Amino acid sequence: MILGAFPFLYAETHYRLPFLFNRLFKREPELIADVPYRVLKSAFLPVLLLVKDAHLFPTGVISVKLFIDGQRFAEERLNFLAKQKFNERILEFDVSRFSAGWHEIQIKITYEVDGKTRVCFADNYRTTRHRPFRCYFAAESLPRKHDYFSGDFHSHSSFTEDQIEFGASLSAMKRMAEAVELDFFCVTDHSYDLDDAVDNYLKNDPSFPKWQRFQKEVKTLNSKGKGPLIIPGEEVSVRNAKNQTVHLLILNHPQFIPGSGDSGERWFSNKSEFSVKQILSQIRGGALAIPAHPAQKVPFAQKLFINRGPWTPGDLLRHHFNGLQFINGNQPSGVKRGMALWKSLLLQGKKIFPAAGNDAHGHFNRVREIAIPFIRLKEHGHHVFGQWRTLIHCSGRPQHPQQVLDCFKKGRILLTNGPFLEISAFSGQKQFFAGQCAPELDSVKVEALANHETGAITQIVLWAGFPTQKREQVIWQKDFTTQSVFSFSRKISLALNRLTGYIRAEIKSEYGMALTNCIWIED
Repeated sequence: MILGAFPFLYAETHYRLPFLFNRLFKREPELIADVPYRVLKSAFLPVLLLVKDAHLFPTGVISVKLFIDGQRFAEERLNFLAKQKFNERILEFDVSRFSAGWHEIQIKITYEVDGKTRVCFADNYRTTRHRPFRCYFAAESLPRKHDYFSGDFHSHSSFTEDQIEFGASLSAMKRMAEAVELDFFCVTDHSYDLDDAVDNYLKNDPSFPKWQRFQKEVKTLNSKGKGPLIIPGEEVSVRNAKNQTVHLLILNHPQFIPGSGDSGERWFSNKSEFSVKQILSQIRGGALAIPAHPAQKVPFAQKLFINRGPWTPGDLLRHHFNGLQFINGNQPSGVKRGMALWKSLLLQGKKIFPAAGNDAHGHFNRVREIAIPFIRLKEHGHHVFGQWRTLIHCSGRPQHPQQVLDCFKKGRILLTNGPFLEISAFSGQKQFFAGQCAPELDSVKVEALANHETGAITQIVLWAGFPTQKREQVIWQKDFTTQSVFSFSRKISLALNRLTGYIRAEIKSEYGMALTNCIWIED
């Protein structure tokens, strides 16, 4: 693999090239602690302890101490010998006595390698800051109506592993998803990782045992009937109209779909196996095909060395997709670019449903990734598991992955990193919801919810799109400036006909925002 192409997971620091100095290398396994970015304080706080590459450097993990807001809170004496390639423990701590709000959590790990006792805070990486995690202890759940279910549409697990990165196990992801109150999450590991041999990421296996093992683990975890559903998927490398590689999320497909153009596994061969059109023709059953992070800027090095490119407007307009994952994490500039892309497609007459994910590769609280291969890591909070969510309306709690996808296809969707927003429209006595088409409208109902975690509602905007004029305009707006409002409902009289192509809504709160899917106005 061309190092540094996709440095988004927990950082792998033991891979070395001959005659090349690796500043990150240590003669001990990677030790990483992680916690969710939020948790109900009435529940337990899960702390993930991950020990990677202990088969190279067997390590005795002696204890884990937890400090909250600078004060020692608890200690777990573990005294276990880590000697497998992957070693995971989840420790549970009762934090109910703490007040609601943000808290700093520091994790001290005491361990023994080669007869020497050592200590690290948060992780044992070189060049990271080892600072405390910030976690919100919530007094109540994030706001939503009872018939909406919350999920992350783009995440990666330990089935994504190579020379510079690795993720957390499916079981650890399921526990963290439960902690942050997700009802489902889509695991979309890279197609060029799922075709590897089970124990050797440098070797491909045409029988796809890794993909088969991934499918089996998902079914096993889902069969237990408790906790969030796991939606199995792939992030497939495909060719766009310019024969550059872009990424397409394929969810709940019964067969493996190869894609390795940007894997870096084949020197001087960077053409993905299939074009977008060819991939879409292979989709079977109720699987979904959703372009991944189409507004993300492609770094120059990826363009040069592995033929990565952007999703072009022609790609997005020409083909039928089930949705568009234009929100990819919590970086404000990325969210803004994604929303602008979706709006431009709507105004060109494209009817495409919105989706949000975080592209988290582990990273339940903050990202620790390769900045410069062999030299330096970096940390940030842009791609944290569960921060941006896709809320889908279902008549009852989904019991298997296909139910989630079938509800998504109906389009009653909103994307949020905090507050809740729903619009419905009326034509006489008939009511229409997001994702539906109405011949004309005489009124629109807006319903919004917030709480102390999201902050009070500050603004709600109702937009109308006019594709024939290539413009959107505000048709109703409510600003909340003088009081703290956490719940709002109003029916607004509006006369809209087919000259208006669609309506949609956005909400801002003190600490978050949300947007709805469209209601289209057409026969």
